[in-house]
Amino acid sequence: MATSNEYVLPATFLTRKWEIQTVTTQGTVIEANAAACSIFQIVADNTANGFQLYLKVFDTASSPSLGTTNPDFIFPLPAGETIDYSFVGHPMTLTARLKLVVSKDAGTANGSASDTWSAVSVTFYGTE
Repeated sequence: MATSNEYVLPATFLTRKWEIQTVTTQGTVIEANAAACSIFQIVADNTANGFQLYLKVFDTASSPSLGTTNPDFIFPLPAGETIDYSFVGHPMTLTARLKLVVSKDAGTANGSASDTWSAVSVTFYGTE
């Protein structure tokens, strides 16, 4: 049974919303925002997958390479769930750009290029 832990922060905290539909293969980095930003909340929907995935966030202007470039933040996405990570009072501050990737591997490792899964929806709420 899928569960949902979603709670969206009041609009007074939020001036920007980034909605990302991730790709379904290992190691494809997506640029969500091309400027510095502060993230107050992340809501990620992994209900389409029966296994845990990992959201890896990079704060860099360069092109990160999973397995070579260490992510700045890693968030587990539990199997079959929508999860909410909130940073009230202490936002996740990115000084360069917001880039992300979803991976089957924990930590900084890069899995097999043949790893696939159903797309994960990730929404970031924050300010620019």
